[in-house]
This record gives sequence, structure tokens and C-alpha cells, in this order.
Amino acid sequence: MFRFLRTVPVLLILGGGFAGAYIGVDGLVGANHAKAAMARQGGDPASLLRASNLIPALNAVSGKVGNDAALRHLTIYPGYLVADVAAGHGRAAESVRVQDDGDVRVLPAPDVADHGTVALGDVDPHAIESVAREAARREHTGLDGVHDAVVAVDPPSRKQRITASLGGAHSWEAQLDGGGLRRAARR
Repeated sequence: MFRFLRTVPVLLILGGGFAGAYIGVDGLVGANHAKAAMARQGGDPASLLRASNLIPALNAVSGKVGNDAALRHLTIYPGYLVADVAAGHGRAAESVRVQDDGDVRVLPAPDVADHGTVALGDVDPHAIESVAREAARREHTGLDGVHDAVVAVDPPSRKQRITASLGGAHSWEAQLDGGGLRRAARR
């Protein structure tokens, strides 16, 4: 009996050590993937600036907050996206983050005064890709030159817009359907 009582703590310590090592390795792998997602370029085949990759990511957001969610803004980077959802209909403001591998995190977000919202269901992935590609073409670069695309309401005009930002170059904005592309005014 006493021998059993001495081996149980040893087994618990060894088991805890193995579990800690597994969690540590898993965390390291997750951190390395997040780092790779942040370094992804717009022209990469797995880029979320491509409609075929953006559709599943937006479906993941919809699965968490519903297709009728009101977005304060949606920022799409080549390796991940961030959807800031306004409070309403009995829910608190949330920030939904989706990595290119489909990993979804929902975080609380401050409920700040917004200038308007865009319904998640109104977001067209093909329009976003089209705006990013055309902005890159006009700046004489490929999709690798596109830093991000943002879907939001433009505060001064109160119009829903897609804005593509290119590294150190200008930003380009278009209507939500992708039409009317023009160089964005600097603010």
C-alpha cells in the first residue's frame, strides 16, 4: 500500500511533464503558424486576398456571429482577417479573427461609437479580390504589393467602401460592389 502511494505522485509528475511538453510544442507550432500567416504575401496561392480563400474565412465568421452581423470593419490581410462586429441584438461587440488555416478566435471588443456598419452578408469576396488586383495593377505591382483590404463605412461620406492599401504607396477605394475605384484621399 505504501509503495503504491509513493509511485502515484511520481506518475502524476511524469504525466504532468509530458502534458506540459505537449502543450509547449503545440503552442510553439501554433505560434510559428501565426508568424507565417502574418508574413504571407498577397500573391501567395493561400492568400485571403483571393476570393477562393476568402469565402471559407467569411463563412467561419458567419458561423460565429451570423450572416446578418453588423461589421464596424473587416480587415483582410493575406494570412488572416479581423472582423470587428458591432454590439446589438443582445450581443456584445466582438472581434473575430480567422487565420488562413481556418483557426477562429472570438475576442471581446470595445463598444465604440461607429460611423456605420456593413452587413456581413453584403461583403462580396470577388469584389474585394477585384479591388485589390486593380489597385495593384494601377500601382504597377502584383498582389504581393497589397498590404490589406478593408471593408468599412467611410466616416466623412458615410458610404460603404472597400479600401486596398499598398505598402508605402497610395490606398485605393471602391464601392462595396467593387465599382468606382479611385485613389483614396490622404487623411
